[in-house]
Amino acid sequence: MGAFFDDLNGRIISALLLFFPRLFPRLAGPHHVGVLRARLSESVFAQISYPAVKGTGAITRYLRRPVTKGLADYLKMRKIFFSPLTTARHPCEFEAQPEQCGEKWPVAIFSHGLGGCAEMYSLFSAEMASHGVVVVALEHEDGSGCFAQTIDSEELILYKRPSCKYNRENVVGFRAPFLEQRCGEVRSAVSALQSLAAHGASDVAQLAALCASADLSRVHLVGHSFGGATAVLAAQQPIGVPVASVALFDPWAFSLPDDALLRGVDVPVATSAPLTTCLLCGRVTLARTHSGCRGQSMAALG
Repeated sequence: MGAFFDDLNGRIISALLLFFPRLFPRLAGPHHVGVLRARLSESVFAQISYPAVKGTGAITRYLRRPVTKGLADYLKMRKIFFSPLTTARHPCEFEAQPEQCGEKWPVAIFSHGLGGCAEMYSLFSAEMASHGVVVVALEHEDGSGCFAQTIDSEELILYKRPSCKYNRENVVGFRAPFLEQRCGEVRSAVSALQSLAAHGASDVAQLAALCASADLSRVHLVGHSFGGATAVLAAQQPIGVPVASVALFDPWAFSLPDDALLRGVDVPVATSAPLTTCLLCGRVTLARTHSGCRGQSMAALG
């Protein structure tokens, strides 16, 4: 009965919001976009946005219903306020057939910020995918997101709040294990995608075909806030394939140790104005933010 009333409340609030400005602006890129959700083998759950064939997918909800518990816990609000997102239609076609273009699509591994989850950046991911990029938005299980589930789906992983005073030394020390786990999840996600491309076996419709059409000889690392810190550290260590570029949106460099900040990354780096502002404009893509700062130190971002 609880699920029934959550759904009813969500539909009522959604109806009241019909007169508000459009939630999902038209995508800027030339490609139609599909989306699928899957737990990558021996890795984390991910939402993948990709160029797709129009009219070959289904309708899905914008947000999985269990995520509302995590959002409510993280923001200290009632779940009912997030119910519209569990009934709202996702802007992309669910499990649509991947578009074939004769060349393989570049792959971007996206790392969310504090309080994030796989669906949190759906519009941003779709915007990139509309320009011909396969965007793999990871749902980190380190306790820095608002929601995640263990592989057996029996345990919810909610946001772990720090109890120490907010200063650089405490933040770096507290967040170090989180970053270590996140980088491991980036590595395992890349390995899982490569395995799918090589063996072509998956329970999720279109996932194997998508991996086969993706260029997994290298990847682009993209991150917002704490995800930006994750992208920097992941680019500084082996993740199974070469890193082609790093895109940082509002990177939380305050959480990175000094050696990581001074080392920087030896690949092109793209940076952006605050992601929230860019999302409101609805026109953020990797192609439009690339700045080509090869080998620059991250110290200036601290």
